[in-house]
Amino acid sequence: MARKKPATSEGVAPTSSAIPDLEDVSAFLGGAVPEEDRPLLELAVRNAREAAQDYAGRPLEGSIPTDAAQGIRLLAVRMYAARDASKPTAREIPLAVRYCWHGLRPASIAVR
Repeated sequence: MARKKPATSEGVAPTSSAIPDLEDVSAFLGGAVPEEDRPLLELAVRNAREAAQDYAGRPLEGSIPTDAAQGIRLLAVRMYAARDASKPTAREIPLAVRYCWHGLRPASIAVR
């Protein structure tokens, strides 16, 4: 059975989102981030955003595809959970997260 996309007030799933920031990722985690862990989460979010920008090959500005925003959130959470917020390389980005970034791919990169 196919999963339904979340509906907006118009009945259509949103196609773009703001670039995730610390507050967005903290809310994604249910807001249960201890104060002493906020610097680690902040670094994870910053590095996830930079990794997404590097992967896209262009600056991320304004709104981005919703799937790409979710990919940034997931990558930041993965780094936070692993207690390692160092900036990942393209080879280290999990495949599932990479597919969330399909909207950021340069046209020259074919989806496999």
